Amino acid sequence: GQVVFTLAAESPFKSRALPGSRDITLAVFNFSARGEDVRLSKITFTLKGSAVGAAHRVGLVDANGRVLARSEPNATGSVSFLPNIVLGVRDVQPTKLSLVADIAPDARPGNISASVQLSRLVTLIGLSSRRFIVASNRFPVLAYTVTVVPGPTFSVSLNPLTPQAQIIVPLSQQVPFSRFDFRAGSAEDVVLRTLRVHFVGVANYNGIQNISLMRISDAGEEERIGQVFAQVSANGYVTFDLNERIPANGIESLIVAADISDVVQEGSTIGVEINNSVLDIAAFGAASANSVTAEGAFPLRGNFMTVFNPQVNEALAVSTSRLTPDVSVIRLGERNRRVASFNFTAPVEDVVLREYTFTINQ
Repeated sequence: GQVVFTLAAESPFKSRALPGSRDITLAVFNFSARGEDVRLSKITFTLKGSAVGAAHRVGLVDANGRVLARSEPNATGSVSFLPNIVLGVRDVQPTKLSLVADIAPDARPGNISASVQLSRLVTLIGLSSRRFIVASNRFPVLAYTVTVVPGPTFSVSLNPLTPQAQIIVPLSQQVPFSRFDFRAGSAEDVVLRTLRVHFVGVANYNGIQNISLMRISDAGEEERIGQVFAQVSANGYVTFDLNERIPANGIESLIVAADISDVVQEGSTIGVEINNSVLDIAAFGAASANSVTAEGAFPLRGNFMTVFNPQVNEALAVSTSRLTPDVSVIRLGERNRRVASFNFTAPVEDVVLREYTFTINQ
């Protein structure tokens, strides 16, 4: 009998692996039996490279995805398996076996390559002859290098366009508070799973209602995401369950908005913050499923809004404009002659002028 053992065309070429990845394919090999059926009883691979220490749960997998065996590399990078499979002489296609491994979550950038260095590291037994068979190909059989790249990174910052400090009146709806930017690093897309925000500065949280989270597009359009909360918790927190995928090197801008009811005490100042990256944000790499801790200058807090309930006589200020002529002489037949000019100022909220009366003194 005879066996030919080669690197398969499906073996990954210049592939990359992220920390925390599972069952990354390191190599794919072809086994072809000739003359008689042959049992592959043992095979030993050698792992080399600066990231070998990050490879764990190394497995041998058949073409159907079935894991034949798993093992851990020893101190020299050798890992052995006892697959105990038969290579059929009548098989039309070669028997394909893949070498896979998990990459440790804390793996540093580096590389891993797999190989079978010597023919004696492949134990083959002819089923008819009951003799040991030496694989009839050149050794070592080398696979391509797999590169371990940096894991996902994620940062949060306060957007420069976060709303300015201003006066708001009771019964205002969907007041925009803080606007935050969520940025994914270059390694992979990041999924923002949970975001908890904290309302600060107000004594009566019951007056903060219908809290929502909106995504801001590049065109400045707002789109509500996640659920709307009727009220904040007793200590001022709101937690949004999300599934926001932020592309690698991309930014997603989110703004927190809420209604202000008339039970909020006048003079209260209200702000929104992300207090702590670990407690308030849950995110993971979209490809690796590796959790990632957000970086940022926490706590991230927007500007404070002041609640003010205007009285009727405070809602509108009227004054003489500087455009009013000092002395005005109107000639007979003149039209559209300016005799007075007034300024109407709404100091707190928009005011609609429905009717006004001027008195002309003679």
